[in-house]
Amino acid sequence: MYGKGGSKPDYLDFDKDGNKEESMKSALKNKKKKGGAKMMYATGGEWILDPVPELFQDGGARAIRKEKRAKRKDERENKRAEKKIGRLQKRTARQAERAGKKMAKNIQKGQDLEEKLATTPAERRAMKKSDRQAKRDARKADRKVRRSVRKSDRLNKRADKLNQKANKLRGKAMPKAEPKTIEKVDTTPVKNEPIKATPPAENKMSFKDTFAAERKKQGPGGTFMWRGKKYTTDRADDKKKENSNLPKKKVRRGGMRY
Repeated sequence: MYGKGGSKPDYLDFDKDGNKEESMKSALKNKKKKGGAKMMYATGGEWILDPVPELFQDGGARAIRKEKRAKRKDERENKRAEKKIGRLQKRTARQAERAGKKMAKNIQKGQDLEEKLATTPAERRAMKKSDRQAKRDARKADRKVRRSVRKSDRLNKRADKLNQKANKLRGKAMPKAEPKTIEKVDTTPVKNEPIKATPPAENKMSFKDTFAAERKKQGPGGTFMWRGKKYTTDRADDKKKENSNLPKKKVRRGGMRY
């Protein structure tokens, strides 16, 4: 604690000397003498930065900002000037190149005219014809080379496919063929014994039973054999039914049939 009107004690120990009873003013002075960082101390009721930073020197922050803006502006203007100079250099180079090409064309035209004047029209036609033929031959040779390349590619692809198939077949395990067993045939002679004739089963049945079975099996209109004779499966009432199924004759009012 400190009395009224006295100085504040160095309770934060600014100078790091361990003495917290000394005044804060003397502690800050000691820290300044030791070469401490920027600090703020009170003199006459005002707080002052010591040492004074650049922000508050020579016009303060406004002057610093103005200087930075001017620097950026100069950099932008320098870049624009460099780009403009580069564009102008490229343009002049292109113009010089075009002028050189134009001059070369004019020189070539003059040489061609001189050659034409030195030869007759027939010779010029023959030269043109030979030039065209040479171009055709060059195109033919080029086409032939391309065809041979395509053909070799196709053959190589086909060979690759066949090799792949062969490798697959080699990789598969072929099933082993099992040996077939041959059965022995009995070659002993067989005695020819007389075969006894067995009476047919229908002869054992009566006519009534045989007719009923065949009628149930075949229906009306069928035939069957009984003891060497042929019979039908029709009954007497079948004819009556057939007659009843025929269409009846219509009679007019006058009694005349048609």
